[in-house]
Amino acid sequence: MAIKKKNHTVSKTLLKRWKDSNTDKLWVLDIQKQTIEPRSLDSTFAIEYCLYVPKINNNRNDNIERWFEGGENELGRYLDEIENALKEQRGLSKKFAESLKYHLLKLGIVSMAYRNSHHIENSIKLIQNDPKLAQDLGVPLDTYDEIHRLAVENMMNRIVLADRSFLLPSIKLLHGFNQNLMISDVPAIDLNSSMKALFLPVGPQNLLCLDDGDRGGYTIQKSNDSTIVSTLNELAVQNARKWIVASSKEELEAVFDQVTIEKVEARISKEKVFFKGFDEETRRSLYSLPDN
Repeated sequence: MAIKKKNHTVSKTLLKRWKDSNTDKLWVLDIQKQTIEPRSLDSTFAIEYCLYVPKINNNRNDNIERWFEGGENELGRYLDEIENALKEQRGLSKKFAESLKYHLLKLGIVSMAYRNSHHIENSIKLIQNDPKLAQDLGVPLDTYDEIHRLAVENMMNRIVLADRSFLLPSIKLLHGFNQNLMISDVPAIDLNSSMKALFLPVGPQNLLCLDDGDRGGYTIQKSNDSTIVSTLNELAVQNARKWIVASSKEELEAVFDQVTIEKVEARISKEKVFFKGFDEETRRSLYSLPDN
């Protein structure tokens, strides 16, 4: 089986929902290039090579990428059915809801908050620039593969802890807003409110919410709450490190001056990274390694 080396930082199943119906392209604000231009869904702005495929015993291991793929596929299946339900002005059918793999779908949503390429790159730089940290972590500074592996595992720790923090949340689809949502390379947003909730834009007019205030189940709800859209768009801009996608060039032009390289680098300089490595048993399970 071929190793999955082309890793999407945000899945195509999400990005395609911002495509311009006339051009079949996405409007992308590229922060590094400082450009706004239409891009095809297959362009490389949301692809990193071997980002989630570290070397284990000198061989690439793509278990994590395949794990993500399972969540992405279930999320895509759910979103396709949601779009059909909205067109037909109905809720999810009971048969379809029962067919959903709830925990896999939840993982697909939660992972979008923590699997961004910037976090891995930032973790790598931190280790490389701090010999004492590298020594404490037991990672030789001259071995990039080991540093990359540790950064990937650290990202996985964040995802697993976040996934566990949502015990049995409801999965709500909010739609019908009077303004459009944007999405960035850090697509899901945890508002850190007193009520545990995580938001993921899944289209210009559609918003997914994991809500721990309710217990399980799937709901579709119309909303005209412009405040939440404004808040999430503002956070999408503040969290963006590489790119932002919107449904029009004008929407991106309106936020262009907020993502200059200087402003984004200033935000990055205030970030903190915390490390918690895997124990050997967890590592072997994650990468399907044989016991010694």
